Amino acid sequence: MIDMAYNLGNRIHTVFRQFTRAINRRGGPDWQEAARQSNRPQLSASRNREIYDLFMSAHRTSQTQNRRRAP
Repeated sequence: MIDMAYNLGNRIHTVFRQFTRAINRRGGPDWQEAARQSNRPQLSASRNREIYDLFMSAHRTSQTQNRRRAP
């Protein structure tokens, strides 16, 4: 997220609306949707894949933590 915020600045809220909604979702971030919305056309495919993979890693971590909290 820091990479995207740094490179996009204030435009992140206007250009990446669905990404911003996924991150700010009530109940916690939707990392899987953030991963889908994180593609930036100006970046190489490999860099976009790295960012996608980072968000998916956050998704898997949150799923694991949620299962541990379940009664």
